[in-house]
Amino acid sequence: MEKGAKTKPKIAVADEESALQMVIENNIALQKVLTDLAIGINKLSKEISEMLDLFREASKSIAMEKAEEAVKKEDLASLKDKVDSLLDQNKTIAQGILLLESSVKPKQGYSEQYGF
Repeated sequence: MEKGAKTKPKIAVADEESALQMVIENNIALQKVLTDLAIGINKLSKEISEMLDLFREASKSIAMEKAEEAVKKEDLASLKDKVDSLLDQNKTIAQGILLLESSVKPKQGYSEQYGF
């Protein structure tokens, strides 16, 4: 041998085969773990998709409820306006009846004639 040349340690053939077998076993175990991980990610992805669909449906439902509430509020506001209008009309009619009564009352002969 020459000076300065490095010598490789000699590994027995049995040790090399043992190391190769361990690398193969570790590789197979790693592939199983990666397969399980991929399956888990697929399940998680499907569940997240289902959850998003659920949120979309809930959002639509809430939007519909808000729209229905807005319609109810509009209907109530319209009904309130109509009741207020009727109240004003009733006040006007009541004032008219009072004016008629006051104009008829001074004519005592009229009410005595008909038994009022």
